[in-house]
Amino acid sequence: KAFPKVMAIMERLLASPFGVMHAISIVRYLDEYLSTLAEDEERNKYLISWISYFLVGNGLRSGLKKTPRLRDPITRTTFNNRSQIFKQHREFRLFVGCVKTRKRITLANHLNVWRPLN
Repeated sequence: KAFPKVMAIMERLLASPFGVMHAISIVRYLDEYLSTLAEDEERNKYLISWISYFLVGNGLRSGLKKTPRLRDPITRTTFNNRSQIFKQHREFRLFVGCVKTRKRITLANHLNVWRPLN
C-alpha cells in the first residue's frame, strides 16, 4: 500500500525546482527498476503498473532507455496508455488513459497522501 504513496510524493517532487533538476536521474532509476521488475512480470505486476502510470502520466516515458516486454494485458495497458482488454468492444470502455487521468487529479490528491489518519 505504501508504494503508490511513494510515487505520489515523487510526482509532487517533480513539480518542484529540485525535481525538475533531478528528473533525468529519477527517470534513469525508474528505468532500471522497471527493467528488473519486468524480468519477473507475473510477480511484480502491481509495482510495474504503478511505475508505468507514474512515467506515462507525467510524460516521462520517452526518457526510458529500454522498453520492457510486458505480456500481461493490465501492465501493457498502463505502460502503453492504451487498453489491451476488450479491444474488440468499442462500446465498452474499461480504461481511461494515464495522461487524461493525471490531468484531472494528482496521485497525492487521489490517494489522500497528506490527509492525517483518524
